Amino acid sequence: MSAKLWLAGMAWVTLASSVSMIGFTTTASAQLTAPRAAFAPEKSARPQTLEAAWQAGEYELARKFALQRDDTGSLLIRAHLAQFDGKFDQARDFAAAALQAAGASIAASDAEVMLAKLELRRGERDEAEARLRRVLVDNSTAWAARLALGELLIERGQPQQAKVVLEALQIAFNNGLLKTAEELTTLGRAMILLGGYRDANYAFERALRVDAKYFQAHLAQGLLFLSKYNHADAEKAFERALEVNPNDPELLVAFARLEFATSNHFEKMYAYLDRAAKVASFDAEMLILRAEIAIYEDDCERATEFAHRALVGDRNNLEAKTIVAACHYFSDRTEEFERVRTEIFALRPDYASFYATMAHFYTILRGYPGAIEWYRRALEIDPQHSETLTGLGLGLSRTGHEDEAMDVLRHAFAADPYNVRVYNTLEMFEKVLPDFVVEREKRYQFRAHKSQYSPLHLLMDPVIQTAMTVFDKKYDFQPEEFLAIEVFHEPAIFAVRGVGLPQTSPHGLCFGKLVLSRSPSEGNFNWRQVVWHELAHVYHLQLSNYRVPRWFTEGLAEYETNVFDPSWNRYHDQELARAVFGGNLPSVEDFNRGFTHARSMQDVLIAYQLASLAIHYIVETHGFDSVLQLLNAFGDGHEMAAALGLVLKQTPAKFDASLRTWLERRYMGFRHQLFVDLGENLVLEDLEREVKSERDNAEKWAHLAVARIRSYDKPGAIKALERAAELAPRDPDVRFIGAKVMFWADRVRDAYEYGQAVLDAKKDSYALRVLLGRAAFTLEDYMSAQVHLQAATQLYADGYEAWELLSRVAKARNDKELEGEALQRMYALDQHDAAMARRTALAALKNEDWKTARDAARRWVDIRPFETQSHLALSQASLKLQDLPAAEASWQVLLAMESGQKSNAYLKIIEQLAGAGQGDLAREYAEQARAAGVKKSSVDKALNGK
Repeated sequence: MSAKLWLAGMAWVTLASSVSMIGFTTTASAQLTAPRAAFAPEKSARPQTLEAAWQAGEYELARKFALQRDDTGSLLIRAHLAQFDGKFDQARDFAAAALQAAGASIAASDAEVMLAKLELRRGERDEAEARLRRVLVDNSTAWAARLALGELLIERGQPQQAKVVLEALQIAFNNGLLKTAEELTTLGRAMILLGGYRDANYAFERALRVDAKYFQAHLAQGLLFLSKYNHADAEKAFERALEVNPNDPELLVAFARLEFATSNHFEKMYAYLDRAAKVASFDAEMLILRAEIAIYEDDCERATEFAHRALVGDRNNLEAKTIVAACHYFSDRTEEFERVRTEIFALRPDYASFYATMAHFYTILRGYPGAIEWYRRALEIDPQHSETLTGLGLGLSRTGHEDEAMDVLRHAFAADPYNVRVYNTLEMFEKVLPDFVVEREKRYQFRAHKSQYSPLHLLMDPVIQTAMTVFDKKYDFQPEEFLAIEVFHEPAIFAVRGVGLPQTSPHGLCFGKLVLSRSPSEGNFNWRQVVWHELAHVYHLQLSNYRVPRWFTEGLAEYETNVFDPSWNRYHDQELARAVFGGNLPSVEDFNRGFTHARSMQDVLIAYQLASLAIHYIVETHGFDSVLQLLNAFGDGHEMAAALGLVLKQTPAKFDASLRTWLERRYMGFRHQLFVDLGENLVLEDLEREVKSERDNAEKWAHLAVARIRSYDKPGAIKALERAAELAPRDPDVRFIGAKVMFWADRVRDAYEYGQAVLDAKKDSYALRVLLGRAAFTLEDYMSAQVHLQAATQLYADGYEAWELLSRVAKARNDKELEGEALQRMYALDQHDAAMARRTALAALKNEDWKTARDAARRWVDIRPFETQSHLALSQASLKLQDLPAAEASWQVLLAMESGQKSNAYLKIIEQLAGAGQGDLAREYAEQARAAGVKKSSVDKALNGK
């Protein structure tokens, strides 16, 4: 299978609609996909009945209807609403009343099921089981009760008994007894419990053919897709369910979980969870997901609070108890951990998910070797546990145990053939990686595609060896014997190797013993910096026993890159200065959130810069030894606050204050600049509502203008802006926002006038001058543009945007000197711009500035190593600097590349050697060229410099 197929979709065969359910599906490789029937919800009037209101999620209307009668249906709705409100005893009373009102009717089983579930939440498992068994004795076709009993038996560690109970649903279907959407959805959920995922999906499809608007079928199918990492189809199913009921708490939590799995849009995630909490504040799934997110943020205190809240309404919830146990363990509270673990296994002796979840949390916190041991413990309980097999297989593949990993992943595939991560990883190892070359060096193993292996190894080996030598000495530590470094020529293969799914954005990943990099054949990043950065992580993770906080290792890796090569610095000072002088600098205890909550690549880059500067601050004020001591403190189990106190003798608050003072001195030039909050994180709907109640708030109207323009509502944005300007005609913040909005609305002259009004108010900033410069340039007023942009560079010398615009202004004015200055600054500020490196190298060669040419050509090679001309430029400059070994290294890489340019490369090499007076070596390469099939006449001309 090609990586292109992975990228397009997960490349699974579509499930045939003709499949009949005559037995459990145990061997298949088809992707579970959404039903083909189109779903086009219709707008409907306000529900007129209790059932309609309930199904539409209009819960307050349903409450109103339910309070009007005391029949079974009304009482059950009241019971549900009481659960939403966290009034579980009241819910039980309503359910009991509903049972009494039902008498001997079919509705009695619904009341019995609710009572059983409430008993289960109270920890009354025997009572709940007895109740459900009585229901089935009286009515074997009480399908909801059968499903509930099967779930209960599985939760009690009795899977064989559950199988007998649940298989009756399959038999009933085969006998034509299950026909309604509700019955078919119940069947699908039963099949999931039994591992019949294909059958489950088929049942949901059948349910939706019966009723395309049946909410529970859409929700259940979406949850099935989500559990198999089929995120695209999960989202479609959830969106269809949302059209039916936009307020169901289980659906809202499912949307939040989907966001958690696929993006860093924490605002959207929390918005879903907040909506769910408004409906059901004690919903266990909502609280458990909040706890998981807290662990992801390395905040076990908050995770434990959420888990305990979940246990209020569901006292034996095993997921919540597992979170509590995990947080005890991560905080080294061994006795408490063992107590909760004992409670869990007393409730369910076969609960392999306890250890699988511990392993998952370990992986989230980058404790990769430790995760493997937890997965092994899970398999001791359940050798077929698919979640565990998946995690163990992926973990082993990252720690040098690939043969065992493949055995485990094949076992995982047999246990669950619909898990996308397992399928993709197996396809990669079995069908893609055989085309890769793997060789063992003295201290590491190198892997790359056969078409790129030789040049990449020649390029990267000296960098790897140098980095390890530097870090060995600096950290007084050598990594464990196994270390693998792998480079992938296609982004999708890189992503699957890293996370099992075909989409991930970084250029490099480090798992402690495994370093992954995308191939520099993409030509859009500096591979040398990426390799140096990721190798630094190897030392940080291993030295800290894989317990280093995310921000600390990222900041330290960034520190290592820019102290080794200052040209690898990042320049996001303006954004950080805004936070420093605006009072929005996060506490060190929240630094991790800069990475986990980043919504864009820009957010990620800023998080890296802040973390890097925090390390610079520590080194400058306490010495590099303190960094080593902090790594060791983390390795000993100390959390951030304790480690800071132990090593730096600072509380987090003291660290924050000292770092802020240090940054203020660094960014003194920004202190008096105008920083304006554009309200970019504000929600349009919220602002529309707020301006109605705060009609005289100019700031709200200005932010509304921004929100509207981002929603492509230009007229609405202009109207809101005019209102803001009317309310605050001289406010520089409003005027700055006005300049932005007008520019985005293509009213450039108005934008310029708004910006000038800010200057008239005696306010200035780099951002303002860039905006004025861009507007003036657009208006072809190049002189004004130059004035504003040169002012911008005075306000912030490292502002790339200003220099880039200045280069365009200078070109328009034919000012060669200014253009050259601007291009030189752009080259210095962007290490990933191959075109700028190429331009600088060729210009320096022409001007015989050999040192600049060598440095620029090296960067060119570091970004575009598969461009022949980059190596020739580097070798030419190296020869002029009398560095023959460097020139020969470039030629070796050049000749190792698989291309049709090898003959031309030989000729260029010979010409360079002949021109440098290296006749003997030129003749040696001439012999090699002739042996490689280069025409003798062409070789002779090159030797003679013709």
